Amino acid sequence: MIPTSQCKSGNRKDRTVERTTQRRIVLGMKALQLPTAVESRLMRMGWSIVTASGPDAARVVARDTRPTSVVLLAPNGVLTCAKLAQELPDARIVIIGPDDAKIERFARFAGATEYVSITASSEQLLGALTGEELVMAC
Repeated sequence: MIPTSQCKSGNRKDRTVERTTQRRIVLGMKALQLPTAVESRLMRMGWSIVTASGPDAARVVARDTRPTSVVLLAPNGVLTCAKLAQELPDARIVIIGPDDAKIERFARFAGATEYVSITASSEQLLGALTGEELVMAC
């Protein structure tokens, strides 16, 4: 863990802010399951995975935990994407959806870092989640 830092703001009391270096992914829907190979690889790489009950809950969890990546489903997660892009500008926001150019453009306009087709390979999904080009082992 990175050492805590002290924050002062006007007349408010000093408060301690903790920052961690653990990489975390928030999944924005209980029905959203990562392929087992992707989840296993992320866990081996030291990532933690948190599942929220839906896009609104994912937003709350993301604000509280400051994840590296947030995964949402199109089209319902696009509004949440727009809000999170403003609130957490350093987070990777990955939208998973159908092979539809209009939805992809809308998701990117809303602030999605990546748009991944529901038919994407494990390598593509893993790369979108981590921001790294990784190769899955067989």
